[in-house]
Amino acid sequence: MLLNPPYSFRGGSGVAIELAGTRLSVSPAAAFVWRVIEELPNLSGIAAILPEGVLHNIRDRPVWAAIEREFAVSARVSLGARSFRGAVVNAVLVTIDRTDSLVKAGRSAHLGRAPLGVCNCVEIVRGRVPVRVADQGGDTPFIHSTDLAGAVVLGKTGGNRALATPGHLVLFPRVGPRSAGRTRMVDGPVVLSDCVMALRLRDRNSAIRMLEWLRASSDALDSEYHGTGARHITVEAVGTLLRAAGWNAKHVRASTAISACDCAP
Repeated sequence: MLLNPPYSFRGGSGVAIELAGTRLSVSPAAAFVWRVIEELPNLSGIAAILPEGVLHNIRDRPVWAAIEREFAVSARVSLGARSFRGAVVNAVLVTIDRTDSLVKAGRSAHLGRAPLGVCNCVEIVRGRVPVRVADQGGDTPFIHSTDLAGAVVLGKTGGNRALATPGHLVLFPRVGPRSAGRTRMVDGPVVLSDCVMALRLRDRNSAIRMLEWLRASSDALDSEYHGTGARHITVEAVGTLLRAAGWNAKHVRASTAISACDCAP
């Protein structure tokens, strides 16, 4: 059985479903899949063409968690943004197969380990300043994702120092092109575009180690970019990858000073 559920409703409204006695509002696509599974209790498996974002957005997670208790969910084929006439949307062909023994491949197969014997504290910083308001007549470099393509990160002057993030930073795009070839190290303070993600380390040597680790683990990082529209990576996904590799990671707001290190002595 192949499903092609509705992707969205005008106004972005959700669909109400009941899950384990709780009423939830989820995306139309997730609700459609859930109701098919509910109505066909002897279902062995289905395939569905879904908006890519439905597998990763927060409000649909309870649905997929419930489905994965009895089914293996696999994204098989990524469809280009212009696969459907008159629409620009990233879609994916997903198979949902009932199985008695779910064997899920971990990320560790292509995820390098954090270096041993050194402090592995790292702060995850999500950029906050939109490009349209970047030039505020200041003297601080503003760095957008497009500035990460060159060998040297120059940025553009004009950023407001009050919005700058200090410290030793390793940058990569949050939105748009994936991380491969766009991972760079800079010393702050710099103003970060809202299309940039930063990892802040306590010293330059630690930043160099992080840069090397990210480049060695680029496949794992790249696999976490998702989205029905522009593909992007979340703070949560970055934190999960870092902690799985042995980094002591936490999220902090942009423009804040580096916090105390939580590394064990």
